[in-house]
Amino acid sequence: VSSGMSSAWKKVAEEGYEALQTCGAFTTVCSSDSTCYLDAGQYYTTEIEGARLIGKGFLKDAGDVAGGIIGLVIALVVMCVALYVMVRLLHSLVMGQAKRVIMKGTQMNDYLAMLLGVALTLIVQSSSVTTSALTPLVGIGVLPVAKMLPMTLGANIGTTFTSMFAALAVMKANSIQIALCHLLFNIIGILIWFPAPPMRRVIINAACTLGFYASYWRLVPLIYILVMFLAVPGITLAISLLYQASIAGGVVVTILALGLLAAFVVWWVRVGCYKVVSQEERELRQAEMDADTESKEEPTAPPAESAADVVV
Repeated sequence: VSSGMSSAWKKVAEEGYEALQTCGAFTTVCSSDSTCYLDAGQYYTTEIEGARLIGKGFLKDAGDVAGGIIGLVIALVVMCVALYVMVRLLHSLVMGQAKRVIMKGTQMNDYLAMLLGVALTLIVQSSSVTTSALTPLVGIGVLPVAKMLPMTLGANIGTTFTSMFAALAVMKANSIQIALCHLLFNIIGILIWFPAPPMRRVIINAACTLGFYASYWRLVPLIYILVMFLAVPGITLAISLLYQASIAGGVVVTILALGLLAAFVVWWVRVGCYKVVSQEERELRQAEMDADTESKEEPTAPPAESAADVVV
């Protein structure tokens, strides 16, 4: 066993490694930079191939599969409870005197808001925490959607520094390349969608549209996640693999997929969207939004004249 392999075996199971018996004078085949063990094959079968992922903790006796499922469920419950408590605390905080301070912060330049998102994410080392903290502020009307966009983009950049720091600590070419891919992916996406106001409005309008339908149907966010993060990447991957088998088949399937997508978009714009939310409900919601906007812009406006006063 080479010296590098010996070090790796020792990290996997130190007790089992220490119990290995060396060949000693039984053989002289091993080179100078390696060690010969009598029971190396048994150690590899037991400790390497048959090693357990959960070797410590209260889930040790549950096994890898059951323990992993139980650990995942516990982690999700703790995360949901923590996010709920954080949302409640933020709500009570913002509704107090801190609301005026946050409102002043929303007046900053969009690029400064993006830097603020980067700074917040660098502090908490998680873009999910940053966006989860800002989302309730949008829900209660303190943070505009247009200002949430640059902060979210900044959070996406800030989260890339975590992988960059880890890659620099290892100083391996592959790890640094992956970290740079993560960083450049976010930067290129920002350069495409953020600097030009028309492109920026596409993102904001899409977010407002999704929120509009989600206010009527709570399953809309779940459907969006399943479609955009599972169905679309899966179909795209399948089509790319089809090109490797047959270029002609890949071209035909691509044209068919684009045609189906175009047909769905036309149907949705003309008919489908009104089947989900009727025109009357849309007009009513728009009137409510306009009234809410006017009340925020003119909080001290004098009361309107009554109908009798107008007639007189």
